[in-house]
Amino acid sequence: MRTIGTSRRRSGSRRRSYQLFSTTGAAIALLGFVGLAAPAVAQAEPTASPARPSMPLTAPPILDAASAPVVYDGSGFATVTTDIVGNVLLFTEANGSDTWTETKLYDAGQGTGVYDPAIATDGNGTLGIVATETGSGQGYLLSWIGQVGGSFTQEVVADDQAYDTNPSIAYSPTGENFVMTDIDAGGNVDYWYSTTAAGGWVEQAGIATNDSQWSQAVITTTDVGVVIVVTNATASGGLPQGQAVVTENWYQPYFSSGWSYAGGVNFDDYGLSIAWTGSEILLASAQTGHNYGQPASIKFMALQQMNDTGGYLSYGQKIAGHAVTGSTSIAWSAPGSNAVVTYQSGNALYLSYSNTTVTSFTTEKVKANTATTVYADYPSVVVGNDTVQITDATTDGKHLYGFSQPVGGIVWPRQTIYTG
Repeated sequence: MRTIGTSRRRSGSRRRSYQLFSTTGAAIALLGFVGLAAPAVAQAEPTASPARPSMPLTAPPILDAASAPVVYDGSGFATVTTDIVGNVLLFTEANGSDTWTETKLYDAGQGTGVYDPAIATDGNGTLGIVATETGSGQGYLLSWIGQVGGSFTQEVVADDQAYDTNPSIAYSPTGENFVMTDIDAGGNVDYWYSTTAAGGWVEQAGIATNDSQWSQAVITTTDVGVVIVVTNATASGGLPQGQAVVTENWYQPYFSSGWSYAGGVNFDDYGLSIAWTGSEILLASAQTGHNYGQPASIKFMALQQMNDTGGYLSYGQKIAGHAVTGSTSIAWSAPGSNAVVTYQSGNALYLSYSNTTVTSFTTEKVKANTATTVYADYPSVVVGNDTVQITDATTDGKHLYGFSQPVGGIVWPRQTIYTG
């Protein structure tokens, strides 16, 4: 289970590994990454792409209602999602504005659909986005890196495996680059780091091998390195293939190529989300009730705390007393020096916020479902510009909403980000 993979640089892939797609025109603006030495990037020569299934040129204006992760990039908020055909849609809101601007990063009419996007930022207007091209059955990984309000470069990250789970991406201030992880069709956890402003992704494969049939991996960067947390738990809380449900942590120091096993627990964590506070790692997850003497069909939100190398400080702390559904999203609030977690419970969207020691949480209702508006089980939260921002789609895919309040506020006004 604790196999350390080797690094391999992708070049001359079977698909074009350097396809360019600009949101503002043909020119692509490259950003200077200075933390990692990297070879100069040559413009790809035109080649014919492999045949893809035909897709409609105009996608129905309905979201797939899976997720819309949100970040704060220094100039405002940014969230990314996909519609049911697989177009990638980026929405941004500048500081001081109450209007969201839509940018189509990927047109499914030019290829197969893309889904399950993840997003990260350097905090200075640069975004890194990754998604899986599952519509073709191949599960290729694609990335887009660029500036808010500018152009983005699209690159094929991986095309030799099928990646059909949700990828996870983070930014490293130390390396001044993006890092990401995903699980291939064989159940192996793989890792990539960017070496150029456009991506230039380098892979380290087989960090955690498939003997536990991993189902989700999340990634974060700390002051000393990169930590990946993986779980084999399923949303039903069942034991995959009769095995014990486990969560494991893996750590790699910066500018290293080896991964170390950092610890694990036999908790059936699923719907993972991860955050770095500046001194420790926080992992929020949904756990089945048998961890707390309740039926497995009842899910509770729980917190695990780890040091900067992924070693456990505490685990199994219940965030909220009521049962929850779906996935979690956790963020660190620097202004409040506390953690914030959002999730769906029963018939409403909730936010729980901690004290400064992250030893207790207070819960408040953000917005209740109605007969015509039911919020999805995949909300996302971030704190920036002294504001708490939540994004969530409706289950019918017709709306994407934002809910925000100043840090310490008590009212959650709703913004319409997208309407289908």
